Amino acid sequence: MAEIHYHVDHESQTTESEELTAREILRHANIDPEQYYLVELRGEERISFKDNPDQKIKLHDGMHFLSVSFGRIHYFVDDERQETDEEELTATEILDHAKIDPKNHYLVQIKGKERISYKDDPNKEIRMRNGMKFISVSTGPTPVSD
Repeated sequence: MAEIHYHVDHESQTTESEELTAREILRHANIDPEQYYLVELRGEERISFKDNPDQKIKLHDGMHFLSVSFGRIHYFVDDERQETDEEELTATEILDHAKIDPKNHYLVQIKGKERISYKDDPNKEIRMRNGMKFISVSTGPTPVSD
C-alpha cells in the first residue's frame, strides 16, 4: 500500500490508510480532538467535521486540513497566561496582547528544547495552540549597575 501525503495546519503528514476519521487525522498530527475539530480546505471551500468527528474521510495526496479550537486558546508569554479567540496571531500581535512593546522586544516560541525566534519576521502568522509558550526578548540597551 502506498503512502498518502497530506497536511494538517501546514505540517506534512503521511499515512498508509486510505480512510481515516477526522478524530484520527487530528490524533495522527498530535492534536487533541477533545479541544480541536478538523476542517478540510478545498480551494476557497471549507468542510467542517465539527459535528461529525468520526466520519470517515477518503484521503488522497495533497489534501489540506486545519484544526480549529472549540473555545478560547490559552497560551503563555513570559509565564503570564494569555488567551485569544484567534486561530492565528503574528508575533507582534502576541506581544501587543501581553502589553509588551514590540518596538523594543521580539518574540521567541519555546517548543520543548527548540527555540523559534520571530525577531526577523514579526508579522509571520503563528498557528495558535492551547499551552503554547513564548518569551519576550528586549532589543534595548542592557542597564549597567554602578
